[in-house]
Amino acid sequence: MRIAMQREGYAGPCETFQLGEVEDYTLTVTGSAGPQSQTITFAPLTARAGTNPPFTIVATATSGLPVTFTRVSGPATVSGNTVTLNGNEGTVTIRANQAGNGSWNAAPAVTRSFEVVTGNQIPRVVINNPTQNQNINGSSVTVNYTVSGDLALFNAAHLLLTLDNGTPVDIHNLSGTYTFTNVASGNHTIRAQVAEESNHTPLAHPEATDLVSFSTSSNQQNQTINFPPLADKQVTDGSFTISATASSGLPVTFAVTGGPATINGNTVTLNGTAGAVTIRATQSGNGTWNAASPVFQSFTVSGGNSPGYCGSLGSTPWQAWISNVSFGNFTGNKIPRSR
Repeated sequence: MRIAMQREGYAGPCETFQLGEVEDYTLTVTGSAGPQSQTITFAPLTARAGTNPPFTIVATATSGLPVTFTRVSGPATVSGNTVTLNGNEGTVTIRANQAGNGSWNAAPAVTRSFEVVTGNQIPRVVINNPTQNQNINGSSVTVNYTVSGDLALFNAAHLLLTLDNGTPVDIHNLSGTYTFTNVASGNHTIRAQVAEESNHTPLAHPEATDLVSFSTSSNQQNQTINFPPLADKQVTDGSFTISATASSGLPVTFAVTGGPATINGNTVTLNGTAGAVTIRATQSGNGTWNAASPVFQSFTVSGGNSPGYCGSLGSTPWQAWISNVSFGNFTGNKIPRSR
């Protein structure tokens, strides 16, 4: 907006106008200039099994106003944002609407469709072994499973196996076996779930999950490891051996889990730097003995040269060894200085 001063006036505190002066200003007009446009975001819907339980859908409008859903066609009903399948197969189409108000125009409707399958197309998993309530002698449990159905339609490429309440094991081989080891004697469950590729979320329909209860018992005995504490070392120390025994009489193996050292068999070699070294002792068991709980021992490696010292001159700072320095006709003692 351009303003021209036509007659003298009083100057404001920040600006002086002269008669006939022209000034340009930007004028911001606030308030409604009529209803605004809005759009709806309605994510694609994935395929479902006819046995899938009711599920919710979500859509949002740029206006922030609530979105409503309507079933256009297909074997389902919609109430609010909850979709309920009727058990038949077919294509379900749902429309999302936002009617607008005094400030917002109605949004263009958005429709989404998804397939509902039944019968052999439904992804399903069956645990073939162990069988329900089977007793297994030993601490290893091999799970044999079979996955079937139209996995591509559901974008399902994972199988999750969970022993009891442990962390699920993500398996990409959808038909085969998996072995759990060191399973304690007692009652257990194994859950198998077919999961989506994108986020590894288990499919919701019941056929995509199988659960088997079983028990294990073992004549194997428990064993323990005796690994005595280790003495601290100097960086200049040579290689040395360590020892540990298992109550089973089976050999113990060692590994360095951290610090400036390596180990070969039971011989430890320092690498010449200071630090803390931790060594783990393990015994994996056999047909008679269960694996022992690992035992850790640590020791400190000390020593090494500090800055300003020379190892070949002992522990005295190198500056103190510089004396009787001659520069031409000048002879004198060099005064040590800090570096």
